[in-house]
Amino acid sequence: MSLVTHDAPVSSKRLWAGRIISALPALLLLFSGTMKLLKVPAVIAGMAHYGYPEHLILYIGMLEVGCIIVYLIPPRRYWAQF
Repeated sequence: MSLVTHDAPVSSKRLWAGRIISALPALLLLFSGTMKLLKVPAVIAGMAHYGYPEHLILYIGMLEVGCIIVYLIPPRRYWAQF
């Protein structure tokens, strides 16, 4: 039983549409995580409004940026080799 799959060719328009659709949430989460890492006063006030203590803002920002980095790695680049 083989686990090899063959991808069908994708048109250029669909390829760029997929890239744009993937980039939009990535940019939003990257912006959000960066604002948390920089501890912008508006972010601190907003997080306090929702009940998050100030010392957790840095960790939440690092988690967001880390998740975006993992999201942007093409899935077959590293893990498909194993």
